[in-house]
Amino acid sequence: MRAIVRELRNLSVEREAGRVTTEHVKTMQYHYGYKHLPNGLLQDEHLAVRGRSNLHYDYYHIYFVSGIFQKELQGLTTFLAAENFSVDRITAFLKQWEWPRTSVNPSKMFADWHINSDHIKCDAHVCTTSYEILAFFVSSVIIPSGVCVAQCTSFLKLCDVVDLLMAGRHGNVDPKRLLTAIVTHLCAHLRAYGILVWVPKFHASTHLANQVAALRAVVGCNIHEIRHKLIKRWTRDRFNTAGFESGCIEEVTLQHLYNLKKSMIGEGLVDAAPPTGKLRASMMEACGCGVAETARVARTNGRAFSAGDFAFVRRDGRLSLARMLFHVKLEDGFRTCLSELQDAPSPSDNEWCQTFRQTDNTYVVDTACLVAPVKDYSRGNMIVALVPAIVRMQSCAAS
Repeated sequence: MRAIVRELRNLSVEREAGRVTTEHVKTMQYHYGYKHLPNGLLQDEHLAVRGRSNLHYDYYHIYFVSGIFQKELQGLTTFLAAENFSVDRITAFLKQWEWPRTSVNPSKMFADWHINSDHIKCDAHVCTTSYEILAFFVSSVIIPSGVCVAQCTSFLKLCDVVDLLMAGRHGNVDPKRLLTAIVTHLCAHLRAYGILVWVPKFHASTHLANQVAALRAVVGCNIHEIRHKLIKRWTRDRFNTAGFESGCIEEVTLQHLYNLKKSMIGEGLVDAAPPTGKLRASMMEACGCGVAETARVARTNGRAFSAGDFAFVRRDGRLSLARMLFHVKLEDGFRTCLSELQDAPSPSDNEWCQTFRQTDNTYVVDTACLVAPVKDYSRGNMIVALVPAIVRMQSCAAS
């Protein structure tokens, strides 16, 4: 890193002297993935900021902000288009599914798709929400057709990496396993595309495992990225330029203080309200204690769960699927009332997808037993559920 900083600093001096062109300097900056700034932290010899020990790559921007995921998906869909496999088929597949109410619906992610684009134009949240369903579609529809097998294999290896990165947000991830997954994907990508869509972010991804080993955490700036929307909210359509900066700062600060009134972390109910008399009586009969509050949405285990959605639940030491009916706060903690589903294996089931049968049985569990909400679609009385990464990884560990 120091060598790159010195080289670009020397090039900047040469440009000032007229011995090299500005275009050459820009080309070298693009090649190294680093922009020379005369007053940048890395230029200060006294601060001695060290690239490897003090600076860390953000997986969120590497993979999901005009990153590896969007470029890989653009490459896959472009190769598929050459085989007369339209993105409209992928869009139609996405529209079959019901999405958790606490999630974004990515069914329009290919609305601006163009064969000459260098990446899919969709935001990071859409990427992390859609990758499992896209992987299921690739493995169950495209690969059996024998079309673009190398490109499909590369995409599935990328999804293995995303699985580990998503798991790392909710707990530790093994650095060796992450490095193996990243290298496996990069090798598969090179076999499928060569250097056609290769950019510095592919190289940057190889540093993530060492960072996880050093920090025991996956570094991601997804929350910072989301907060961009707050700034844009108060700077867009602001036509009076008098006091522009101070006015924006005032509005953003007031909005932030208002948002802090509601806890954004920890377990609990969202927008809780007093229960009805009927619900209070039912819960007293079921649990033997009174209901203090009720809500449609509850937060637990780092996720949000909405009534009406399906979720995997840990019950009696095993994972099962259930439909959430409502959440309540009792005198001794939080509970969720669920509608039971039974396993109904189908020939089309695989690691990504499982089939269940709805029943009329209901039961109550601690809200902390909820593992992850799921995406699903119904076939009569049957529910086809996409198995989330955390459940697939726990099932693999158990086996």
